Parts: sequence; structure tokens; C-alpha cells
Amino acid sequence: MQPQGQKRFPERAPSERVSLQDPIKKSLFSWFQKVRANHPWRRLWKTTKDPYVVWVSEIMLQQTRIEAVTPKYIAFMSAFPNLQTLAKATEAQLRSSVAGLGYYRRFAWLQQAAVALDSAGEKLPDKYEELLSIKGIGPYTAAAISSICFGEPRAVCDGNIERIYCRLHNVQLPANDPSVKTSAAEWAELQVPAKKPGDWNEALMELGQKVCKPTSPECQVCPLQRCCAAYRLSTQHIAPSKKKKAKWKQVDLIAHVPVYQSQNLQQIGLVVRDDQHRFLRGMLGFDFKVAEAKNTDSEPREFHHAITNHKISGYIKTRRVRKKRAEFEWVDIDSLPSKLTSSLDHKIWSKVSLLT
Repeated sequence: MQPQGQKRFPERAPSERVSLQDPIKKSLFSWFQKVRANHPWRRLWKTTKDPYVVWVSEIMLQQTRIEAVTPKYIAFMSAFPNLQTLAKATEAQLRSSVAGLGYYRRFAWLQQAAVALDSAGEKLPDKYEELLSIKGIGPYTAAAISSICFGEPRAVCDGNIERIYCRLHNVQLPANDPSVKTSAAEWAELQVPAKKPGDWNEALMELGQKVCKPTSPECQVCPLQRCCAAYRLSTQHIAPSKKKKAKWKQVDLIAHVPVYQSQNLQQIGLVVRDDQHRFLRGMLGFDFKVAEAKNTDSEPREFHHAITNHKISGYIKTRRVRKKRAEFEWVDIDSLPSKLTSSLDHKIWSKVSLLT
């Protein structure tokens, strides 16, 4: 049963969906040329024509705001201006360059791909299907790279485009509803032109960022106004409706902090978290495990954190060791903060009592 005011409209067949005819597409292109944001990755692509600069930007922009990415991207490209320099980067250099962006695994995969391509003397593939074979490149990223860099007519479909789709068709359902996401992706594929597909994709995304915004859309300046059902019916505020909120999951963690001391040397054991760790896989940090409720009922929670839809509480177990075990990377206490890249690890370290 739909909530009041959120009627489910009959799904249209692809041929019946609102189609952006050539004059309207030209209007969108004309609008885009006037307001196109001068992002650093766009400047670099224009001057270098190196797909690497677009690839890096698309990886950085995954689940991360443009405002947060921009300074990091500029610094990253200064340190690693091409695929070859990234392939030769140390893990410490890579971690330092992306610290604060989160989701470290995407950058580990980015470098692994750079190493593999550089070792084989190959370049980034120029076909959508071949790009998908690279770990860390999914359908969205492959479509963005192939359309922008190689002119392949592949459509991207992010939250901005899903919202545009809902308003054009007056779909009064949450944009993250699975049926809406599927229909929006199908519609986007039907609209992408054979010529300048990259500009088309970027234009639609920028339209969603600047005009067809989640709240207070600026319909009066929208180049798609003429074919927008929500504008015609004044339903922009409910097409799409509010997104379904994911339920919070409570998770208890135990953070293990092994301490090795020999004379004046004091070191802490860190691990590169693998697939057995629930969070922050691929990142160097503390070895934390999901705690069994029966073991934690009487334990005070010493840190609290949130990751996506998980509310995390946990406590810290420090233990002194006589021998340094090989599965840990042993780090001097003074340099430990610079080794940690996740806010959760920093939070845990701030709670650890002064070690003597």
C-alpha cells in the first residue's frame, strides 16, 4: 500500500516514455555549454586527452561530494600525474594522498589496476565491456569513462538522473526504489546520443546538480521544462517522493591493540583489514572484530561511530606481547597517527590510555 499522496503510476513501455527529441537535446547542450563547471578533471582531460585523469576522478567521486574531492584530486594528480607514476607509488604515499575520502579499497583497486596495466605495457581499455573487467570499475564508472573518453554511447545513471527521470514522468515514488532505478537506467540508455555521449551524460548530471535539485528545483531555467510532467502538474515536490531510509543496524566491535615494548621502543600492531573484517577492508588500522553480545553486555562502550547505516559501539582491548607476530605491522607510537587514515581508527586511538 502506497503512503497517502504517493500514487504508483503505471509503468510505461520504453517506447512510451518521455523522449527528449533533438530540439530539446540541443537546448540541453546549449545550456550545458553556458554553465558547465570548470572542474579540474575536465581541464586536465581537455589538455591531456589521457583517460587516466577521468578514471581517477570517477573513482574519487564515488559516494563522495564534489567539494570534498576537488582539492584531493588536484593534490593526487600533482603527485601521480599518470598511470605509470601511480603504479610506482608506495602504499604510504597512496594512503596519504587519499586520507579523509573514505572507502579506501577503491583506491587500492585503482593502484592494483595501474600496476597490472603498467607491467603489461597496456593502456586503460577503450571499450565499455573491457573496462568492466578491471576491479573497482562498475557499470557507472565504465559508462562514464567510455562515453567521455572514447565516445561510446553508454548512459550513466546516478541519483541526479534518476530524479530527472521521475520528474519528467511524474513518478511519485522514492528515487531509490528498485523499480525506479531500473526504469531510469533503461530510459537513460534510450536517450544517450551517438554523438558527444560524454557531454550528454555530464549535461544531465549537471542539470540535476544545479537545476533539477532535490528541493527547490529551478524549473524556470530548465531546458527540459517543455517535456516535464511534474512541472506541468506542479508535482515537483513529490516526484520523486522521499527516499526510503535504511534501517540502522547496531554493531558492537572489539578493537584489539597489541603493544610491544623493548627498552625504549614501544610499538603498536596494526593490520591491513581483509575480507573477514566487516568494515574498512583494505585499510591499515586496528584489528577490530564484531563482538558477540554475550561477551559485551557488561563491558563499557569506549567509542561510538557510524558507517553508512551502521551504528557502531565498541570497546578496546590492549595487551602486551613479548614477540611481534608477523600478521601485524608494527608502528612506533609517535608515528602511529600519521599511519591511520580512517576516522574510526583515529577515534579508537584517542581513547587508548597512555601506554607505559
